[in-house]
Amino acid sequence: MYARYGSKKLLFEAVILREIEDRLSFLEQHVPEHGDVRPELEELSDELLSWMLTDIHVALERVVMAEAARFPALARNLYEFGVGRTTRLVAEVLRKAEERGEIRVSDANFAAEQFISSVILSPFRRAALGVGVTSHNETSSARMRQAVDLFVYGCRPSQKGSHP
Repeated sequence: MYARYGSKKLLFEAVILREIEDRLSFLEQHVPEHGDVRPELEELSDELLSWMLTDIHVALERVVMAEAARFPALARNLYEFGVGRTTRLVAEVLRKAEERGEIRVSDANFAAEQFISSVILSPFRRAALGVGVTSHNETSSARMRQAVDLFVYGCRPSQKGSHP
């Protein structure tokens, strides 16, 4: 195996990138389009959390975090390939919702980053630290829906005469 990949680090990176590629390619081809941003974001979040909140992905996150200082390029590549692609996917959902007049965001990429931080990365980080669940269950689904509601409420278009 090392003949093909050159080192344990490169093999590890290839395994993780392949897993991310498989899942995100599927999501990119099946972006929910309901004409309503809330169920679109909930469905996308359900898919991501069901995939990420597993023992294996939580364990991989722990390894990546532990090795990030020794292998910063590995951590950067994994972050960009995983979180970067997910951000672009969520940003596209937000742009379409803005075109429909459901939400207002001045920067869809920034809004997507904030969404991912609160809805996806927060429960994932808690799981990696051992203070959260390592499976997407009824409790994590309820928290996810609350976070989506908060996000959508915060991005709703202002009404004429209302204060910012």
